[in-house]
Amino acid sequence: MGIAVIFDPRYKYQVIDWAFKKIFEVDYDIKLELFKDKLFRLFNEYSSSTSDIQNAHGSYSRMSDEQVVDDGFMKDFDSFYSEEFTCCGKSELEKYLEEPRLAHTSDINVLEYWKTCQMTYPILARMARDILAIPISTVASESTFSIGGRVLYAYRSSLNPSTVESLTCLTDWLFEQDNII
Repeated sequence: MGIAVIFDPRYKYQVIDWAFKKIFEVDYDIKLELFKDKLFRLFNEYSSSTSDIQNAHGSYSRMSDEQVVDDGFMKDFDSFYSEEFTCCGKSELEKYLEEPRLAHTSDINVLEYWKTCQMTYPILARMARDILAIPISTVASESTFSIGGRVLYAYRSSLNPSTVESLTCLTDWLFEQDNII
């Protein structure tokens, strides 16, 4: 959850720092350093996978002579840009964390915020999309409602509702004991 909080521009790292002071009074520094290490390792993993994706999409099968010339010209620009603007050596994550937080009272949609920031922070925007998006799943609800069909069938259709409830609970408890052993 801490990593997800980092992607909310109203809270960022400051809330993690504050919460860790409250939760881990004795080992605060160690726990915060471990958290920061995990955050940066995750960022580095996304960074390396992003460069792999860019390399995969960077090659095109059919290129005209003009495109080849333009490609050389753009590679020169890319090298100039990377030397000129990454001299401070800060990653997207470090730059984002150094920016001032938004007011915690501001009403924003965090996923929408990252959608607008994907040109500025492409790696972080991808991380935010993966971490903050909740996958929609109907498995749990379908499973819950289909259990009734396994308890009530043609020969048990006239059971009392309390008996059906008891059978459902008993089955659940028995399966739980099997998982423990």
